[in-house]
Amino acid sequence: MHDFCMKIAESSPKLIIISPHKFPIMKESYGWKEVQNVVLDRVHMRVFDSLIFEEKPENEQKNE
Repeated sequence: MHDFCMKIAESSPKLIIISPHKFPIMKESYGWKEVQNVVLDRVHMRVFDSLIFEEKPENEQKNE
């Protein structure tokens, strides 16, 4: 799970997990920091910011 979460953190600035229960818990060692937690009718939505995401320079994005 750690390697999978780290790869996602490298390629995306945000992660949103919607779950019918309180898990999974994303640790900061996985590359994510929780910034919001909303619970509605026992459904949990957690929003995380990547700790390692780096945006590519604008000219580098156009070349891909």
